[in-house]
Amino acid sequence: MVKKILGILKTLVGWFNLRNIIIFVMPVSIAVLIVMLYNLSQTVDALSHSLIKRTTSKTETELHDFFDPVVSNLLIARDRGKAELFGEINSEVLNPYFIPFLKNSPQVSSMLIASSKGDEYMLLEEDSTWQNRITEDPAKNIPVTRYRWLYDEYLKGTMMEKWIKDGDSSNFPTGKPWYVEAITNSFNDQPAWTDPYTFKTTGDPGITASIKWDCAVDSIVTKVIAFDILLTDISKFTINLEVSPNGKAFIFNDAEMVIGLPGSDLFKNTDSLKAHVLKPLTDIHTPVVAEAVKEWKKNGRKDATPFYFNYDGESWWCGIKHFKLSPKKSFYIAVVVPEKDFLEEVNKTKTIVISGFILVIVLTLLVIRGYNQKRKANVLLEKQKREIEAQRDEISKRNEEIMQQKEEITAQRDEIETQRDEITIQRDLVMKQKDHIEEQKKEITDSITYAKRIQNAVLPTGEYANNILGEHFILFKPKDIVSGDFYWATEINDWLIFTVADCTGHGVPGAFMSMLGVSFLNEIVRKKEVTKASEILDHLRDSIIEALQQKGQSGEQKDGMDITLCVLDKKTKKLQFSGANNPLFIITGKDLSRFEKEGFSVSEPAENGVYAVEVKPDKQPVAIHIDMKPFTNHDIQLEKGECLYLLSDGYEDQFGGPNNKKFKIKNLRELFLKISELPMSEQKDILDETFETWRGENEQVDDVTVMGMRI
Repeated sequence: MVKKILGILKTLVGWFNLRNIIIFVMPVSIAVLIVMLYNLSQTVDALSHSLIKRTTSKTETELHDFFDPVVSNLLIARDRGKAELFGEINSEVLNPYFIPFLKNSPQVSSMLIASSKGDEYMLLEEDSTWQNRITEDPAKNIPVTRYRWLYDEYLKGTMMEKWIKDGDSSNFPTGKPWYVEAITNSFNDQPAWTDPYTFKTTGDPGITASIKWDCAVDSIVTKVIAFDILLTDISKFTINLEVSPNGKAFIFNDAEMVIGLPGSDLFKNTDSLKAHVLKPLTDIHTPVVAEAVKEWKKNGRKDATPFYFNYDGESWWCGIKHFKLSPKKSFYIAVVVPEKDFLEEVNKTKTIVISGFILVIVLTLLVIRGYNQKRKANVLLEKQKREIEAQRDEISKRNEEIMQQKEEITAQRDEIETQRDEITIQRDLVMKQKDHIEEQKKEITDSITYAKRIQNAVLPTGEYANNILGEHFILFKPKDIVSGDFYWATEINDWLIFTVADCTGHGVPGAFMSMLGVSFLNEIVRKKEVTKASEILDHLRDSIIEALQQKGQSGEQKDGMDITLCVLDKKTKKLQFSGANNPLFIITGKDLSRFEKEGFSVSEPAENGVYAVEVKPDKQPVAIHIDMKPFTNHDIQLEKGECLYLLSDGYEDQFGGPNNKKFKIKNLRELFLKISELPMSEQKDILDETFETWRGENEQVDDVTVMGMRI
């Protein structure tokens, strides 16, 4: 028995030689490595599923929070309509009911009510006012009436403007998509939804929800109420959603148009965001988004099932979940995440495992190498001898090559010297061209400087300005040598006409426009003796359109000007004001009722007891415009000591201050209140010093003109 045991031990000892150990260790190590890597790959799947599910669920909740209040309010409005609480279409009755809803629903931009008779009511929220569009049976060519209202906090409305457009069949609401969707909707307790589109009135991307009801008073009449919903807020959520360091969430519809944009610096400002919502996935400069949807369709459009794909040499995971807006309309919530974002620790572990395996291999190879070196020592010495002899032959060959290379280097040196001479000649030519360019620049600058003298010559300054304007100041700061801003004043009988204008552009192009403006004003006022403020602007607009041959065609330059124009009766102190995009400020400490009854904006009193009255301009330029209408003439009775301020937008638009932001009109209005009691020359100095302090090291962004005048 003992002999058998000793025999077995001897056999085992004989088996455990170097070769057999290597044959055993290598397969075992490889098997362990494969098992560990497989377990790590399962971890990758689990992480991707968890992250994508969490993000899509969060986005789905946000969409419900966005759309559900709109649906609830639409159903409530429908029920009140069925109860005939709205009655006939009447702005003064309907506006106070729906304005609080629109104020509390930032995602809703406007609402509409229409009936099968063809009448329609529309309410649209603007910056500080509310617009109505009332359509009454366009089939009979009844004019479409628009109103602009100003409501106070107690919903007391003041009609600011009313205009009428001839009616035609294109205004018939029953042919509009939101009306057709509601009428054909078979789900009476669920709203109908249009396809996403760009709102014609505001240019915002959106979608319209609508629902119908049968009129209780007249059973053959069907009514529809609709809410226009902005889609930009969805993108604000998806852009700022923290998925992972490089992950993105986005939303699209069946037509693969973007509803919610993925996170990107391209979409940080509102204009860029509006421009890219409802664009095809392939047009939003984020290629991985379109690639993910392409792979999803290739995989059978599986709902909420994460899948793996490769894009641009990088591994990505994606999950797309179906969001049902209604039985007929759907969105898709998508999340794409690069594998690297959640695999850092997994990859680190992989690296350790693979490094350990490589270390085992290296150690094994070192052992084999040592064993082989000992066994082959003599063979190696013989091999080294042969190599030394071969190296000696190689050295001789190299010496010959070196001599040949020396000759080539000499030839190259000669060629380099030739090239150096050519470069010297070219350098002299470049220097001569540089001098010529600098001379041309000086000539151009001198010409523009001379043009500035010509421009200054046509502006009222010095004794002439003092004689006609009285106590006044003019702060005039061109951005470049010549200015796109200009100011102008003249007297016709007992009328004093004065203005500040901001032409399209600045520098030389703006200066050309300013010279045209001065020339046309001289023609209109001095020769034709037009003294009504609004008529002056109407004539000026006609002259500019004719001179620039503006037709209102697509792609045409819309050159023109924004302007504040005043006509003062020097005997009665009665002022006419008409403005194009630029307001007039009146600083007063006297009777405010004459301003309030006209609907002008009156500020809170300043510490010195004075108020700032802002007279709003017409929202149209002095140029060709999509909705041109006659300019408004405001009649204002002034009192002695009151101050007027006319200005371009260059002062308020200047960037600066501690946060490098715009100065803004609010701060300028407060500055007018503060300095209004000072002499005009001191006011000008304070305005100039305040502007330069605010600007700091920043470049001046636009021409600046401010005219102040004391009555």
